[in-house]
Amino acid sequence: MNTIEAKGTGDVFEVIGEVRPPKDGEYYVENFDSVDYQVRVACHDFRKYEDFIIVKPTRWRAKKLEESYYYITVLMEVGIALEDGSIEDDAMYESKNYFRTRKAAERALYMFNEILENNAIMR
Repeated sequence: MNTIEAKGTGDVFEVIGEVRPPKDGEYYVENFDSVDYQVRVACHDFRKYEDFIIVKPTRWRAKKLEESYYYITVLMEVGIALEDGSIEDDAMYESKNYFRTRKAAERALYMFNEILENNAIMR
């Protein structure tokens, strides 16, 4: 699998090497250095497919006993843990509370807090 990593976030994307419109869960990217979850480029209406690469987010998992991952704690703080293949690590990974970088965990925590605040205002 051919992958590329976004600068700054550490997010990993699988490169889909086909010239075609993107399918569900895939995105066009013209300048990969600027990829961010908040700004996706979907330009199939006004650009040729050849001008872009198609990427698909992939799930990263730390190497056992070699790498750490970040997660959001019950106190709504960012924590760090060494991947050791434990039941807890599996649970964090399966629940998507498993991030490659502190920045990615902080971004998820921020978005989660925004959702909570918006729901509180709506009541």
